[in-house]
Amino acid sequence: MHNLSKSKIIAYRQCPKRLWLEIHKPELRDDSASETVFQIGNSHLSITAMGINVASEGAFSG
Repeated sequence: MHNLSKSKIIAYRQCPKRLWLEIHKPELRDDSASETVFQIGNSHLSITAMGINVASEGAFSG
């Protein structure tokens, strides 16, 4: 029996076939999107560590 977790419930809500694949064929999982997100996050941390502010003030004001 497989444990039911929050991530598995979300996978089912997004697509029932996704949950089936995650449980029965985990080797087919494509983590390329997650890898990209981590790379972007690491780039932001590097820029922040150098003291460069990449966000302009008022960029989100309407």
